[in-house]
Amino acid sequence: MKRRFLASLLALVGVSGVGAQAPVEYRFDEVRRTVTVTHGEKESRAAKGQQAESGDKVETGWFSYALIGSDRHRARFELFSGTSVTLAAGTPGVILTLER
Repeated sequence: MKRRFLASLLALVGVSGVGAQAPVEYRFDEVRRTVTVTHGEKESRAAKGQQAESGDKVETGWFSYALIGSDRHRARFELFSGTSVTLAAGTPGVILTLER
């Protein structure tokens, strides 16, 4: 009985992927002035309609603005000037981390 229960529990954990967060997809709905996205070691300017993904860092310059949406989570974030965030840094349940 104990073996059957343990096998069932392990099967459920394997199927549900407990502890693993699916990557979150983001989209820049609006971009004004200087907004940069850093993906790994590559830094580029953000543009309206551009996609971003978990782990990317986004920074807004002075007098800059970005509106970022995540359709899966039905969330939208407004980033005003001088803001730095990390998108879904890998912590379960967190889809945006404000750094400054």
